[in-house]
Amino acid sequence: MGGPVLRTEDLQIPEEVRISKNIRIGWVRRTEIQISYWHGGQQLVTGQTFTWHDDSIQEEAISVAKGLCAKFGISEESSLSLQAFYSQSEVLRVQTAESSWSIPPSRRFMPADVLQCARRVWSSRSPKNKKPPAVTQYRAVFNLNMPVTGEVEDDFALDGLVSVYLEQPDQALLAAGLSIEDGRIQELKPALSYTIAGDLEAIMTGYILIGLEGRKATAAENANDLVNQLELSCSLLSPDISWDFGRSRKKRLAWTIVPMISA
Repeated sequence: MGGPVLRTEDLQIPEEVRISKNIRIGWVRRTEIQISYWHGGQQLVTGQTFTWHDDSIQEEAISVAKGLCAKFGISEESSLSLQAFYSQSEVLRVQTAESSWSIPPSRRFMPADVLQCARRVWSSRSPKNKKPPAVTQYRAVFNLNMPVTGEVEDDFALDGLVSVYLEQPDQALLAAGLSIEDGRIQELKPALSYTIAGDLEAIMTGYILIGLEGRKATAAENANDLVNQLELSCSLLSPDISWDFGRSRKKRLAWTIVPMISA
């Protein structure tokens, strides 16, 4: 998969853990559309996947899905259905020459790929001449607590050391009416704190933009259930502290849905 490099930066790694004097990284766009088979609201198996650096594959993917429906006699009323799911990400590359970019040989100390958006784009159950349900956008605000180990001064700051990423949502969430409108973490605010038990933890807040499609998904109980199944991953680049994966206390993640305020 080719495509232009969207943005670049020099990776800043603390001196104590530096693996190379200079690492220049960049991101390229990856669009993926996956067809899957469903029955009774449950995913049976994934089918063909289309991958490219722009949205030009969407028409081809949906055409293939419609062809499969014709081949197997799948209609709007069939118990078996086909659905197509779209996702777009910024994928990490490392500069190996002046104009050459490649997949990193190791992801250690490297940022994760950034999921920008994900949604269902087609279903064999959708009436051919009916407009798709309206999508209402919301902020999904998260509060993420991660156990930390290490010793730091009281004024130790996490700014610039922590990155948080939205993981690819399960297709069942997208099929239920959830969409990721902008999965890039916004207004990330990390801080260190001590629990009542004296354990050190990182508290991270921020938000992403989501969409909810149709009346069922936007019902408060259903919306909260969908959003609270989203997962985040995070990285910490510091010689002083690290995630405490051995502690029995696990990470805690909670989401809150906030309506968008019209201008």
